[in-house]
Amino acid sequence: MIVTNNLEEIRSVYGEWKKAIIGQDIAKLDLLYTEDFIFSRSGSRDKNKHDVLYHYNSQTVEYLNWQDENPEIEIGKARASFQTSQVIKMIIYELPVTLERKLLLKFIQLNNHWTIDHIIETKLQ
Repeated sequence: MIVTNNLEEIRSVYGEWKKAIIGQDIAKLDLLYTEDFIFSRSGSRDKNKHDVLYHYNSQTVEYLNWQDENPEIEIGKARASFQTSQVIKMIIYELPVTLERKLLLKFIQLNNHWTIDHIIETKLQ
């Protein structure tokens, strides 16, 4: 059973996460990620929370356009997932880049607050 409040909360946390990524708000990302947070990307090693925050803090990125396509949300008792296909146009170190990926964010509810505990990125074919 999907509770409407939980659905809106997941959408809200996703929106906060996206805004923090675009704004390179490391303090906000630190709050949104669990202490055991893991980022997985096909073809590379998993990164923990410290690795991910360091990476975001050390790069220069300008986001030009970020499109989420076909978002799907699934909610369980204390777990939820948000899956979407994304096309992101950005400038990294003065070079234009278009990133096409499928992203799965996994959430856990702790003390009535949703946080992100795992992100899985795969390239779109």
